[in-house]
Amino acid sequence: MQKDVAKAVGINRSTYISYENPAHKNYPLNILEKLANLYDVDITALLDDYNKFLYDGQAVQIKNTRKSLGLTQYHFGELYGVSTRTVRGWEKDRIQISKKVWKRIYKQERAAL
Repeated sequence: MQKDVAKAVGINRSTYISYENPAHKNYPLNILEKLANLYDVDITALLDDYNKFLYDGQAVQIKNTRKSLGLTQYHFGELYGVSTRTVRGWEKDRIQISKKVWKRIYKQERAAL
């Protein structure tokens, strides 16, 4: 039952219900670890592509993507409609990339390959 799972991981039922909604954007790592332990699965089994991207470390992945395209932070930002400051923040893990922008970068990129 949802209430039992919520209690087991230390959150309220309405929060857990929101986590089951596919439109939910990201999840606290400490809660995901508790859920993975409860269900006896690897934490990555609970993550969609966006949250797996965050879990695997956005900074290195974004920097590698930008460099593979041969772009400066400025030009990468221009290409995807964000400021140089934002790109720098992503690459230093100071700013979390939004799901909307992540889709623009990584879903388009995969579709083009």
